[in-house]
Amino acid sequence: MLKKKDSSIPDSLINSSGDKVMLEEPTGWELPPKGFEVISGDDGITLPLIAAGGKGLISVIANAFPHEITSVVNFALEDKYNDARIIHYQLLNLIGLTFANGNPGGVKAMLNKIGLIENILRLPLVPVIKETEDEIQEA
Repeated sequence: MLKKKDSSIPDSLINSSGDKVMLEEPTGWELPPKGFEVISGDDGITLPLIAAGGKGLISVIANAFPHEITSVVNFALEDKYNDARIIHYQLLNLIGLTFANGNPGGVKAMLNKIGLIENILRLPLVPVIKETEDEIQEA
């Protein structure tokens, strides 16, 4: 029989902690109940999170690469991990650069690189530093 340890624990969670263990031992549950879902909130751990039972992603990098990140998620959900892994590793450096100087500076620089926006941010947002921008341009 499944039972909650603590009635204040929600029935689902979004994991943006970078901690893949949270999926395997969701806080507050002895065993995850039917219908309990974990959704990745961290682009970099999406593939392993889905492999461990996660159900999807709330993404930052999808703003710049929607087809690619959608393919990673869909392939993983279809148990096509080799296909998902290829795209995941192609994006991994860019995912790291997305957050190198804080969100959303990295993704804004990427959107600028592909010609979708001007990289003009209003305070309190600031653009990525020159070194990060150069790495994004080279990626």
